[in-house]
Amino acid sequence: MILPKLHEERKRAQHPSNFVGRRVELLGCDDTTKLRVATIRRQCNSRFQVSVSPEDYPQAIEEGCPFLRQTTENFWIDFCSPYIYPVTFSHFARYGTDFPENYKIHVREVVHSWLEPGEPAYDPLDYKLEDSVILAVGYCGDVSNLKVNMKFELLDPFSGKFKSLHVASVVRVLTTPPQLVVTIDGPNSAAESFPLRPNSHYLFPIGYAEEYGLPLETPYPHFQWGEYLKNEKAEPLPVWHFRQNPCFDKERLAWFEPGRFLEAASQVDNHFIGPAKIRSRHGRIVRIGFEGWGENHDELYDIDLQNGITQNSLNHENCKMGMFRYSEYLKIGMRYCLYIFSNPDLLPIGWCELHGYDLRSPVVEIDD
Repeated sequence: MILPKLHEERKRAQHPSNFVGRRVELLGCDDTTKLRVATIRRQCNSRFQVSVSPEDYPQAIEEGCPFLRQTTENFWIDFCSPYIYPVTFSHFARYGTDFPENYKIHVREVVHSWLEPGEPAYDPLDYKLEDSVILAVGYCGDVSNLKVNMKFELLDPFSGKFKSLHVASVVRVLTTPPQLVVTIDGPNSAAESFPLRPNSHYLFPIGYAEEYGLPLETPYPHFQWGEYLKNEKAEPLPVWHFRQNPCFDKERLAWFEPGRFLEAASQVDNHFIGPAKIRSRHGRIVRIGFEGWGENHDELYDIDLQNGITQNSLNHENCKMGMFRYSEYLKIGMRYCLYIFSNPDLLPIGWCELHGYDLRSPVVEIDD
């Protein structure tokens, strides 16, 4: 099995370090308005297994606590996940925290040291600002002209569904580091906000769902964007100002034809990676179906092709994935995928074997 040389070079360039043992600030899976101290326990290329330990939480972690899954070995996220942030992010973002007192003191010391000559007073195991790809990646624009209450359409990264876009708003603009605190419009909008970078692949311009045939969750029935903007005295968020819209690049989109195969990390069950297929394409969004699972388990992904693509050669006769062989699976007559992705949840065939990650076998019947 051979993955593309360019893919290997890009992988080494983006993920040269081992981050196991690093301390991070982790957004709560139960409350996205709070950050907690967590540790990277394992690393598989760009994927981190992260957990909150009892010594890093100011209260006792008991059975049944609302963020229990973030204390186990099954909470895996990618390096650019909206869950993970570097040490001191909470200070500069003025974000809510559930930190122990010793960590609060450490953050204040690091921030104070930035005002002095020399290197900041980070601990060797701190996940630093410069380590964090989510902040270091270019955001392609100036956030100073963005305003509170700007509207857009959102693929909610914390919904647990990933089947539709949502009407959403900017509730806060952070300039250092550049971040937007956003919320889904509705009765609970004040209590359910979270940070995203301005070029996040979860943000879409108003009208995107209608243009590309996707469902849109709205704050009330018979919703119309023009009327809503007028009533809310709001402006559209200029999403395409911060990231490229590949919908006009026909060559790029051609790689994401419905029916092609890949390996996909579920955005709902984040430690799960399984064989998957592109069911449909909607502009820069694809609907992914996991093999052996019904369509009610389909998820929407942004292809996020910011850095180009290349072909992927696969010797599928010698490619063994977990408990099944792709060579056997492909005898069914389905096509397979030959490309590389920028969305870290969409992976080329062979990624799990290359990195020793468990690929879940599909439930299929194979003819003798």
